[in-house]
Amino acid sequence: MTDFNIELKCQFDRELFWERGDSVRYLVAKVRASDCNSSSRRDREPLNIALAIDVSGSMSGGKLEAAKQAALGLVPKLSSQDRLADNVEVSIQYPAGFHVEILGKSSSLGHAGRLNVDLGPLQNDVERAVVAKVTCPTSAHKQRFEFTASVSARSVGGGEPFQPQFSTALLMAADRGENARCPKSSEIASIVATHWQAHVLNRAGQMNRDRAFREAANYVERELRYFEAYVRELPGSRELVRGLKVLARHVDRDISPRMHKEMTLSSELAFHRRADHRGTAKKSWVDRMVGGD
Repeated sequence: MTDFNIELKCQFDRELFWERGDSVRYLVAKVRASDCNSSSRRDREPLNIALAIDVSGSMSGGKLEAAKQAALGLVPKLSSQDRLADNVEVSIQYPAGFHVEILGKSSSLGHAGRLNVDLGPLQNDVERAVVAKVTCPTSAHKQRFEFTASVSARSVGGGEPFQPQFSTALLMAADRGENARCPKSSEIASIVATHWQAHVLNRAGQMNRDRAFREAANYVERELRYFEAYVRELPGSRELVRGLKVLARHVDRDISPRMHKEMTLSSELAFHRRADHRGTAKKSWVDRMVGGD
């Protein structure tokens, strides 16, 4: 029996799509792990530790074994608030005819119509999200389609596998008027917007590192047109759009290695839904790019 619970909920930003095809909808799968022992006391910030051990010749004479034992000795000192669940994988099963792309996360194609996404470890009571961009096919009026998300995990330390959890979301084909009147969930759209911006930042940064400057600029400008329309009514939309506009003006030339690190950090924090704790005096990647850093 595992000593943690995982909550999974998947939801579309809009529940209808145009029956003539090519509509884009976003499916968000939200995952949260929690300790079964509700009486556990949190007296410090949770930790997510990665250890790197030197294995060069300088570690001979018992030093390497001592380092390994020191690393193993750290494990009992960690609590469930640190890394609670490991090997967390979210799978999305989708109907034939739909094209599905995961924003910002590498995914592997499982069986037909299924994508698997490795989330890595989960911390206690920290919500993570997987965002899927779904391009819809031509469909019969009022036809319904079911999408199913599932999550599997194992306790840190190699405990028993967690019993997989499932959540479903429905999409329905509609005529132009019905589709236009369908409301968009602000909560889901805000998660989509954060992942979308981080996805563009990641991909454009890679193009820039590969010196595909013109392609990077064209890509950001194309995404910006759709992104600006999508986030128009969301809180904080102005800053999100500003970030991509700044990126569009600078990605067609060499970006410094330090700036690339800031861009990567910003996107990873967005995907992990974590704050930057380096202090309020630390400028954002947008302001640093504007300042010519």
